[in-house]
Amino acid sequence: MIIEVLKPTNYKGTFYRKGKEYVVENEVGQRWVTNGIAREVAENPKENYTVAELREIAKAKGIKGYSSMSKAGLENVCLS
Repeated sequence: MIIEVLKPTNYKGTFYRKGKEYVVENEVGQRWVTNGIAREVAENPKENYTVAELREIAKAKGIKGYSSMSKAGLENVCLS
């Protein structure tokens, strides 16, 4: 899940800055949205993600085999 942090927070030793976007696990993102710490950012397939960003999204979504996928394959599984 991609979120924008509304209130600075620490989680598992990582500091999340206000106003920045992060890829987090769905469970964590939903909890933060519910508690007003973050808002979900709508994923836009037209946005030009780098392969590294797509791999982060795939990892957060728990997609297996993402490290060997092409950019087109990553876009299909991450942005659909």
